[in-house]
Amino acid sequence: MRDKKGISIFVVLVTLNLILFSIAFGNYDFFSTVQKICSNYGIDVSYYDMDLRKISEEAEEFILPISSTRGNYDKALLVGFYSAGKAMLKYNMQVEKVTIVVSIKYKGMEKVFASATKSDIMKYINNEISSHKFLRNVNFK
Repeated sequence: MRDKKGISIFVVLVTLNLILFSIAFGNYDFFSTVQKICSNYGIDVSYYDMDLRKISEEAEEFILPISSTRGNYDKALLVGFYSAGKAMLKYNMQVEKVTIVVSIKYKGMEKVFASATKSDIMKYINNEISSHKFLRNVNFK
């Protein structure tokens, strides 16, 4: 009887650890995919700076900081949105808004904030709209 109780406690503890581990590191695959796609296009992003924030009960906002030079910040924006969209498709994430924060190195550090909705991003990655039209739909701050 004592062995059954010990085994039951062990199983419960292992289950709780697995649940807590999956919650703590559940975004690893999503962030890793974004990082891999960005690095394939020559855009360096840090896994540790990415963030997912709840904006409602069912939706989240993905925030991706990117460093860029003055001459290629538009490429950095497009690659950031593209990589976020591909990762959202792959992992079926409930991300409704993606915000890219581009730090531009020019006489100090300038920041450009750009946000796009999930529907616009999906149209862009599925080639339903051009990159030019997509950038017109992006909200800049």
